[in-house]
Amino acid sequence: MNGVFVTLTTNNQLTVTITSTASGISASQKVNILKPATLSSISLSFAEQSIYAGKSTNAVVTATYSDGTTKNVTSESNLTGSSYLSISGSTVSSIKKIGCLGEQTVSATYGGKSISATLTVKTDFKSISLTCELYCQETRSSVSGD
Repeated sequence: MNGVFVTLTTNNQLTVTITSTASGISASQKVNILKPATLSSISLSFAEQSIYAGKSTNAVVTATYSDGTTKNVTSESNLTGSSYLSISGSTVSSIKKIGCLGEQTVSATYGGKSISATLTVKTDFKSISLTCELYCQETRSSVSGD
């Protein structure tokens, strides 16, 4: 008996069985056709969760699909951030200006899914105190030299 038999299983997998008989010899072959995986969710992470003001880190957007596979989709994602952040490609940089310290939000969009994550921007107190100390010494020098 020659024929093609199609079976749809409960997990949306399609099984096609092709059977052929000629001169009393029969052969059969099953082919499973899987439903394409769909995008389930995305996640957003950073190489460093915390950066100093004026420094950078890399963002990574990962897509998770219905079949459990994951894929780095950073280059295909749209990344945006607060006004205290500059984003170029996957590089997220803190802009040194008043208000930049603390938690800053970065958002990613890919395949109709969106997610936000927090990046902490901190200060390097040594460089701030050194700057103030040098400024204060210069000011004292010019005042005492009058």
